[in-house]
Amino acid sequence: GNKNGITLTCSSSGLTVHADICLITIPLGCLKECVKKVRDSSLSCCSDLKENECQKQQQQQEEEHISSFFQPALSKRKVEAIEALKMSSYKKVLLTFDHIFWSK
Repeated sequence: GNKNGITLTCSSSGLTVHADICLITIPLGCLKECVKKVRDSSLSCCSDLKENECQKQQQQQEEEHISSFFQPALSKRKVEAIEALKMSSYKKVLLTFDHIFWSK
């Protein structure tokens, strides 16, 4: 890793923070939406381009879009890992008892 740490700058306030590491804990849905926008934006490829030229253009657009969210840009492997993550719904069940009936 980077021995000098990381510098984070808030785009709205200009606040700059220097740290040893940065741990991002945003909801998976937000992270996946970012990656989805990258994929969707790269789907609009000129119809007059050859397929391999179109694929190169799509990859370049994806890399540019990802780097606008993450600098340095996330690797293709990390983007694929984010896309592979699944979300599901869950339910919470709360049980209350009048007295403790289990052994301590």
